[in-house]
Amino acid sequence: QSTCYNLRGLVLEQRGEFKAAVASLKMAVALDPADGTGRGNLGWLLADMGAVDEAVPHLRAGISLAPTYAELYERLSQVYRDAGDEASARSELEEGLRHGMSNAEEWNRPRDWHLVARVARQLGKYKVADAAERTAVLTRRAEELGANPEHVIAGPDSGIYRTSEFGE
Repeated sequence: QSTCYNLRGLVLEQRGEFKAAVASLKMAVALDPADGTGRGNLGWLLADMGAVDEAVPHLRAGISLAPTYAELYERLSQVYRDAGDEASARSELEEGLRHGMSNAEEWNRPRDWHLVARVARQLGKYKVADAAERTAVLTRRAEELGANPEHVIAGPDSGIYRTSEFGE
């Protein structure tokens, strides 16, 4: 049931019904206080609405309960940066990068690699960001081809071919 309230809150937020979204997300948290995603989503929305003092405990709880929800570290770092606390912002980004990299390596999804690139860029780690962006592009191409990136080759003036087309 908490998942329904969580999803409802996200839909209401997208529709611009912020007070109703907060109420729905608060109900999700009340029904399942151990759900890190719900806590994180509530904290995120509260931060977006400017209720930073109320948002930070929910973001921290979301991180504590769902430490691999790497986007929460990035959002909390933005809150700290907006408050002028650059050291805390950087610390959260470093944790977000660590968890984001772990997620990206485990799941190999383009969105995870894009998160790694975005966070690495904010930290000034441009080589890591560029490598993550390249991996995101390759992973997306592999999804589009329905193939493993290790089994795809490309010629400089050809296109992308499956290695099976060459008798592997």
